[in-house]
Amino acid sequence: MSKEIFAERLRTSMAQNGKKQVDLIRAASEHGVKLGKSHISQYVSGKTLPRPDILHFLADTLQVDADWLRGDEPADAQAAAGDSGNSIHTIHRNNTVMGDRKMRTFKKSSKLDNVLYDVRGPVVDEAARMEESGTQILKLNIGNPAPFGFRTPDEVIYDMRRQLTECEGYSPANGLFSARKAIMQYAQLKQIPNVSMEDIYTGNGVSELINICMSALLDDGDEILIPSPDYPLWTACATLAGGTAVHYICDEQSD
Repeated sequence: MSKEIFAERLRTSMAQNGKKQVDLIRAASEHGVKLGKSHISQYVSGKTLPRPDILHFLADTLQVDADWLRGDEPADAQAAAGDSGNSIHTIHRNNTVMGDRKMRTFKKSSKLDNVLYDVRGPVVDEAARMEESGTQILKLNIGNPAPFGFRTPDEVIYDMRRQLTECEGYSPANGLFSARKAIMQYAQLKQIPNVSMEDIYTGNGVSELINICMSALLDDGDEILIPSPDYPLWTACATLAGGTAVHYICDEQSD
């Protein structure tokens, strides 16, 4: 029995029956057959061959002939697939087929239904087309400050160069002391009360911190007020955290 032939026919049988590895593992558990995730993964990838009892279990579950699955019969042999009479190489599913193998189709998660962030896609493509035709585009879809003249201050670049050789390890979990101290001093200058060093945690940019806060504070179905127009990340993070964004209109003409 060839590992490659067995693996190929196993994948084909799974495709025709619409079964994934987890389905075979679940079926094995229901029938008291010891078949783990690592085992089936090795079978599918052609790294190892199953014991005879496992082979027959797989054949029965996938409704194919054990000898065919083992590789003892020609590739064009008909599978013992009940009354269907279909060849094991015929895949009646809406998937891309390559020879006798199919490419699995992955569907977008429903969690992304209300997540809109035009950093790529048709809006960006149209903007690129307009730029090529000579139209000047003001890109507010990407939070990149440099093109708008907001460059990194020279003193920050200088300090980063000096500290680079000593910054190879992880920082403290709540952030660098010097950065947290600077944030506290900024809060004091703005007369923001009750901000101490122990209250300040830094992250890898505001985007990460927004995501962390939304995930930590929102339960499924919770509503959160978000200004409109908004930065798309706010609504996206609220949605992905299971919350519902409730937008309120920011009208500059209104009191």
